[in-house]
Amino acid sequence: MSSSSLAQVLEKAPPALVCFAGDVGWYRRPMLSAREVFCGPRCETVVEGGLYRSIKTPPGEFDLAKLVAGLPAEQRPALVVVQVNRSAQTVARNLHAVDALKVLIAGDTHHLQNPISFLLEYVLAERYDVLVSEFDRQHLHYFVESGLPRVHWLPFLSLNPHPQPSSESLDDTVAFVGSVGKYHPYRQSVLDALQANGVPLRVSQAPQMDAARVYAKSLLSLNVSLNGDLNLRTLEVLSAGGFLLTDRLSAQSGADLLFEDGRDLVFFDGKDDLLAKVNHYRQQPADALAIRNRGRALALREFSTLNLTSRFLDLVLDSREEDTLALKHEPRCRRLPGHPLNALLQRVRAYEYVQEEHRKADAIRVVAAPSVSDWLVADLADLPRLSLRALCRDDADVKRRRAGFARAGVAERVDVIRDAAPSALSEPSEILIVGADEAGDLARFGAPGHVLIEQGRERLDVASLGRITETLARRGLRLTDALLPAYGRGA
Repeated sequence: MSSSSLAQVLEKAPPALVCFAGDVGWYRRPMLSAREVFCGPRCETVVEGGLYRSIKTPPGEFDLAKLVAGLPAEQRPALVVVQVNRSAQTVARNLHAVDALKVLIAGDTHHLQNPISFLLEYVLAERYDVLVSEFDRQHLHYFVESGLPRVHWLPFLSLNPHPQPSSESLDDTVAFVGSVGKYHPYRQSVLDALQANGVPLRVSQAPQMDAARVYAKSLLSLNVSLNGDLNLRTLEVLSAGGFLLTDRLSAQSGADLLFEDGRDLVFFDGKDDLLAKVNHYRQQPADALAIRNRGRALALREFSTLNLTSRFLDLVLDSREEDTLALKHEPRCRRLPGHPLNALLQRVRAYEYVQEEHRKADAIRVVAAPSVSDWLVADLADLPRLSLRALCRDDADVKRRRAGFARAGVAERVDVIRDAAPSALSEPSEILIVGADEAGDLARFGAPGHVLIEQGRERLDVASLGRITETLARRGLRLTDALLPAYGRGA
């Protein structure tokens, strides 16, 4: 890491155009260069001394080359950084006409409709030089598989920390600052469980500085990811000096590479475990204090503004990467590119379907029939509240599948059994995935809440799909995704 000051690092950085979708006040300024122009749909165009400080872009698609051509010569960027996600508020086009190093910050890929496939198709069309993800390391293998040459994980890159002085007196409350309600069903379910058990709970929404003060004053601060993502709240709590209780994510998220459970923060596994840990730390505040002090020290040491900026510039400009963050540690990122793009997108869309159901459920069960590909099963293993069973036809198939899941680093997450069909599936939270050659005999699989047919659109003709759709409709399953296809109960 650089021994220079933040000001020195920013001064050495090349002229940059930085485009993010959120409110300009959410981000540290400058983010990556002293000669930086910030742009986005939620800022205003500001010119000082004939130079742009910020530029308001239209929401959605905009012509990046045209924007750059309108800048003064001394502000023409050598580095372009664009954040894009499924909300599609900052979809830069015409990048090939801009002579600069172009970096895509992959926004949230853990929610909204087809967030991964949208981003994958976009980045392949625009051909950025580098792709970086902050929050969803578990999805980066798809971009590696697509053949993109430089794919990286830089957690909390956009963090705008607000360190707070240590507080001698703490409120005996569990604080949660953030969005709740119908779009965050699991989070709401967790909060409801705490409230039902008499836990003193403080739930609010607040600007970053006010939220930091809440974390610093509360005995315990809670984080519940939206959908298995390593979100900014994790570091916002720690950098403010708060004690963090957060839901346990998958190994593929990278959380375990950054934090030690019980030392820097505390992970919980479900509502009962959370309640037990809340009660423990309320009764043993000294234990909580020791953890909050270590977590604060880690945040300020490893994720300071200086380190975040230096880490990014070292990576994109000089290809220097910290070993802990390298994707060589994610076995699924060792898969070699070469599969047809359409086949990759089909697998991604199947994952996205299950991911969206995972977002809505406290727990979800997925059963993969014998002909479902090992790669799709291994993809699904990074959804933390999902139980996953892979069926096999014979002992040789069991051995083969177990070896494949071990190579993918997910062996402990998949229950591999010799069985042509599962015990009857009948719950709305149960998902059955079958291969195209098994789709004609679904009765033996019971009546799950959802059915996905892997590569059904590729391998089944229209007449066969029509018969399957009619059969499932009689069992209460309606077509919910024609591209897969997938069917859901009551949809």
